[in-house]
Amino acid sequence: MNLQAYLSHVSDYFSPELIGEVNDVYVKVAKIKGDIYIIKRGINHRVSSTDECQIMLIENKVTAHTGDIVS
Repeated sequence: MNLQAYLSHVSDYFSPELIGEVNDVYVKVAKIKGDIYIIKRGINHRVSSTDECQIMLIENKVTAHTGDIVS
């Protein structure tokens, strides 16, 4: 799998692109301006930094993103 090829199609920051799925998880790539974190389950988080980062996300299919959560 050529991650750079997938990342070349990502033009907006913080807009993950789904590139595959395995069992109950999605595999996504994204460009962000932020640090790369490994976050424990159930902890709300966000990234921030001055430099661009290219990341791969491995997320459970049921993961709710804060943009979709009503509080």
